[in-house]
Amino acid sequence: ENEVAESGEDVTITYTNKLSYTHDLTLAKVVDAQGTTVPAGQTFEFTVRFEGLESEQAIDTTIGRWVADDEGVVEKTFNLKDAGTVTFKKLPVGTKYTITEAKAGGYIASYEITAEDEDALVAVKAEDANEAAGKALATAQETVNKNEVAAVTFTNTRAMGELTLEKQVEGKTTSKKFEFELYIPDLVRQKTSYEAYLNTDGTPVSQGTGEIEFDANGKATVQLADNERYVIAVPEGASYKITETMDAQYTASYTVAGGKKVSSPVVSGRTISSEPAENVVIFTNTFATYELPSSGGPGSYPFIICGVAILATALLLLEKNRREEGGNKARS
Repeated sequence: ENEVAESGEDVTITYTNKLSYTHDLTLAKVVDAQGTTVPAGQTFEFTVRFEGLESEQAIDTTIGRWVADDEGVVEKTFNLKDAGTVTFKKLPVGTKYTITEAKAGGYIASYEITAEDEDALVAVKAEDANEAAGKALATAQETVNKNEVAAVTFTNTRAMGELTLEKQVEGKTTSKKFEFELYIPDLVRQKTSYEAYLNTDGTPVSQGTGEIEFDANGKATVQLADNERYVIAVPEGASYKITETMDAQYTASYTVAGGKKVSSPVVSGRTISSEPAENVVIFTNTFATYELPSSGGPGSYPFIICGVAILATALLLLEKNRREEGGNKARS
């Protein structure tokens, strides 16, 4: 608006420049799959809230522009994949922020906030972690401070258990490999690690490590010989089914966690416990040999008696025929 100074009027014009410091804030997502692979396309949900902005102030981010409401608050929810990041650009110093990760089944969440100062020194500003899987986790309300650039990293660590599969053979010494099909839906199209052991005089001795790859149906095949075992990394809470491919020379049975022996080549309806001892499955194959009836039964005696009787009858008939032939010759 144009103003006109009157003659002889003193006029003072004041310009005020408000100096505003800003910093970027970065959020990063990391998944520690504990030897397995992260399912393709898996995402993790985050909610970020900023307070203390100007009314309708815009914040540019790498996932779009956010605009504060009349009270200077903006809150958005979005998803990140493993190794995904989002940067919030030029946040005014003094802005308050809170970041929350929604619960993710099978993962233990933790976070760390690091701050880089004007001398490029990086220090941990805050950190926290859940003790169990499948729980949400939020930062405290943090502040964008002058002379430091903050980064927030949320790490999800897969909660893993151990499935122990062991093979024992009774009634015959053999080096034969016995085949097992593993069905674990939580490991569809994934790889998981295992350690192989050989029981020597009752003591398991490590034979090395490897990976098992599961197909699109969550199935994989392994082979074990007598006294061999695999200790397989499997997510806690995952259901599993184990089926042995049967050999007609053997009968199969199994125990789980040292429990009752079950005569079957299939273990099903089980889930991975956080206690390793609860996940020990031992398959025993017994060589199928014929056994004589136990003491006190009729045994083979009836068959022996029948055989003797038949033989005696044949001999009597033979002797009768011989005598008749002899008598006929004498009369002639």
